[in-house]
Amino acid sequence: MKKLMNEESGVTLLFVLMTVVVLSILGVALATVAFANVKLTTTDRAYQSTYYIAEAGVNQAYAEIKEIVEQAYDLYPSQEQFYQKMNEHIFEKVDAVIYKNFEGHFGEEPLAEIEIIEINQQNPRQYKIISKGQIGSRNRSIEQVFTVNWSPKDSGSNPQFPEIPEDMLALVRSRINLSGSVNLNGDIYLSSDDHDVNIQLGAGSTINGNLYAQSQNNINFQIREMYGNAYLNANKQNSISFTNGGMMRGNLYAVASETNTFSIRAGAQLNGTAYFRGKQGNNITTQHAGITQDINLNPSSNNVMNIDASLKGDVVYSEQPLIWDDPRSDFKGYEDYVNAFPDIPSYSQHENIRYGDESQPWNQYDVIKDGDLLVTTYHIDSYTLQLNNNYAFNKVQVGNGKSLYLDTAGQDREIVIDDLSLNGDLVINGNGHVSIFVKDRISLANHINITSEGESTFTVYYENSRKPIINGNIEGSLFVKQANLEFAYGSTISGSVISGGDQIIFNSTSDGVVLIAPYATLIPNNVPTKGFFVVDTISGNGGGSIELMGDLDFFIPGRPNDDQDVDEDLITKEPPIEQND
Repeated sequence: MKKLMNEESGVTLLFVLMTVVVLSILGVALATVAFANVKLTTTDRAYQSTYYIAEAGVNQAYAEIKEIVEQAYDLYPSQEQFYQKMNEHIFEKVDAVIYKNFEGHFGEEPLAEIEIIEINQQNPRQYKIISKGQIGSRNRSIEQVFTVNWSPKDSGSNPQFPEIPEDMLALVRSRINLSGSVNLNGDIYLSSDDHDVNIQLGAGSTINGNLYAQSQNNINFQIREMYGNAYLNANKQNSISFTNGGMMRGNLYAVASETNTFSIRAGAQLNGTAYFRGKQGNNITTQHAGITQDINLNPSSNNVMNIDASLKGDVVYSEQPLIWDDPRSDFKGYEDYVNAFPDIPSYSQHENIRYGDESQPWNQYDVIKDGDLLVTTYHIDSYTLQLNNNYAFNKVQVGNGKSLYLDTAGQDREIVIDDLSLNGDLVINGNGHVSIFVKDRISLANHINITSEGESTFTVYYENSRKPIINGNIEGSLFVKQANLEFAYGSTISGSVISGGDQIIFNSTSDGVVLIAPYATLIPNNVPTKGFFVVDTISGNGGGSIELMGDLDFFIPGRPNDDQDVDEDLITKEPPIEQND
């Protein structure tokens, strides 16, 4: 028994086995910890990577949105158009897109799913970008709020404006109808995409220039006397007639997809050559048309000729289509320009100003009080308002024989007026541009003057549809959103008139005007009117003339330049934050 207890031959083996067991347990524990650590590290790495993917999605979406916002600001002139088009492009191109342009993550494809939310609908307008980053089954979301702050564009800058051609007197959409003795002295363009074009000149009315007319439908050409060439290009039919001793001194070119009808009667004369190309034939009628030459019209077999007298000029078939397509006859650029009436800005009212010697309170006068600027009483004959900032007024009135000077001090300024009433003169000086926004009413009476001195310029923007009273001399720019205009007897306009109204009446002489009124009828009432005209119709039954004036270097108001710098505060963003589930 004692011998067995002293036997030690197995102790070493037991010790070794125990050591192996302990080491195995420690190894398994260490392996478990290491595996758990590796798994945790991998999970954390994927978790962080998902965050970075979401953040990259926010940055990419914001970059695309910023480009959309800046392009919309360049293209669209009003706040309403800007937000409408900007929203369309943002929600079409960025909302609900999935970005996948990331490198793979250990065999998995990362992606960022974008959502755009419009927070409000006023100006400034706020939006939220939500970017959901995903790698496999893991995802994290980041959101970023950005703000778009529209500000009115600089209405005093030189706008994009169709170039005024040197030889064009008028661009007319649909009709010239002169029954009196009105002379059109210059080249006339008529162009319509959706209806007939009509030219009717009665006894005593003449065109001293070339006439270009094109229509997707028919052209009706009835004229008493013309000194240039006529180019008629109708998608359907041309109807041409001379009568009552009328005379066409130039050549006539008539092209029609269907037929040309030509009638010359009662002693009328065609001194030039008439060229016809009617794809379905030409119908020629002459009756007592004076001394003429022979008709040579071929090769069309559909020609119908009723010849009672010969013509002074030839009537021939045109081998060439003779279609003219002058881009200057495009109304769209002028329509876009007129429709770009700027938003009226909001400014604080000017502080009150009391005028006169403080030592003689009985001779003091409130020139500006509670938003009204009044130069109307015996206390003051003239007043100079220093435009140190942009201002708003309820009412601006200048009395008979008095003057109001607006001094810009070399800056471009804007003033907003509810009611502008002038019986005296308004003068712009200081070598800057003043944009005068009138919201409700304009009354320019008693042969007043609105003028500028030195390098100064001005534009009067009128928003209301009420017809303003214009009885005076204007040497500047007038931009009317929708009202009709009438210039009273004795008044003059030298500058530019932009109008979205449907009637412009000149009862007074124009010394040179750029008139852009593509929806209006121009009526010259027995007065000479000089300048360049874009209108729907020219109509008159009295005398007078519309004459081309060579030098029309006037300030043109409207849209700003395409290269105008975008306001740095147009779009701003807040720091991105992670969404909590």
